[in-house]
Amino acid sequence: MDVADGKSARPTKRADEAAQSQGGSEMRQRKMVFGVIFLSIMLSFMLVVTPAARPSTPDHSTWSLSADRDRDDESQNRDKVCKQNKRPQKCQTVSTGGVAVTVTFDVPGAALTWALGINSADAIVGYFQDTTASAAYHGFIHQGTTYTTGYTTVDVPGAILTWVQGVNDLGDIVGIYEDSTGTTHGFLHHGTDYTQGYLTLSVPGAECCISPNGIANDGTIAGTYGGKGHIHGFMHKGTDLTTGYSTIDYPSTATVTATDTVANAIDRSDGVAGYYFDQNFAAHGFTLRSGTFSTMDAPGTLVPRPSGTSTQVYGTNSLGVVVGYYLDSGFQYDAFQAQGTTFKLVTAGTGNIVFAYGINENGDVVGEVYDSVAGKYHGLAIIAASNSATTHTGRGDDDDKNQHRDNDNNENGEGGSH
Repeated sequence: MDVADGKSARPTKRADEAAQSQGGSEMRQRKMVFGVIFLSIMLSFMLVVTPAARPSTPDHSTWSLSADRDRDDESQNRDKVCKQNKRPQKCQTVSTGGVAVTVTFDVPGAALTWALGINSADAIVGYFQDTTASAAYHGFIHQGTTYTTGYTTVDVPGAILTWVQGVNDLGDIVGIYEDSTGTTHGFLHHGTDYTQGYLTLSVPGAECCISPNGIANDGTIAGTYGGKGHIHGFMHKGTDLTTGYSTIDYPSTATVTATDTVANAIDRSDGVAGYYFDQNFAAHGFTLRSGTFSTMDAPGTLVPRPSGTSTQVYGTNSLGVVVGYYLDSGFQYDAFQAQGTTFKLVTAGTGNIVFAYGINENGDVVGEVYDSVAGKYHGLAIIAASNSATTHTGRGDDDDKNQHRDNDNNENGEGGSH
């Protein structure tokens, strides 16, 4: 896959680019049959996929992990995690069964809304398109349990576009912005004053398209950049944003050549998730844990059945649960949640197309839903039953300080959530 120059390619974790202003048809022109859309980079051939109403499917009110996890929370080591953190107030009871709360929402006054990441306090980040003549894009962070209020706009000073793509439990956020020349940059921001304090990432060897996509509580960032005609993942550690980078490229084998790697999420254990493209332009989900890569492809047993290989993973947590989506045999997109080899669909009502982008340690999921009746994209949140009645600030504990991240190394970080 060839990478365009930095002024024409937008470095994003998400495939949903500027075509939003033209409505659903043009949006899905930017989602290829094989899921081959990233950084606004088009391959030389595309299949136009127009969103259409999904066949009526049940709205699954039961939200759970795989069956063996439902029976025994201890198997997920949640008690141990809480003891390691020494902050039981951060280790809420995780609902692995029962009824989850599914919410679609819009930033007030927005034409379109996308939710990209969520932390363990259910602070949600993403971006929205406004209703002005310029149809500008702005980042946002949402805090609280009321989805008609609680939004804060995030705009990098002087930028003509800002997207927030990841958030950790301290409220640190990462994302991208486009400057007045049309060049895109990746940013990191600490604190709650969104009028200033943005730090720009500088990945050595990057020719364009630096996109930080997820951030853990210890400050480790996962993302993607363009270089030497291809897309590469990266991980960054430390406070110096000019050094401390390592490249993440899915390893090729005797039969599979990985051409491009997209790192979308990082969890508190430095587990990374994303997807890669092979020599046939097929997309495969992957996880990277303790130095070992694993491929995750949506199985043919899913209904609707996947079309070829088109799995893209966007979010992960330290329990090994990932979320993403695939292209089905009817040329529509379907969101999924997976743990190991167990996959299940993520749905929201009937006739809607869902994309899952982030998951936190509690199993809460965020993404976007395309309303086929209204022809509009909305933010989506699926909050576990045990968390939906809890008031969250979206920040860490009172004694959490950005300069003291070493105390938070064992705590949950969002990757995608993000």
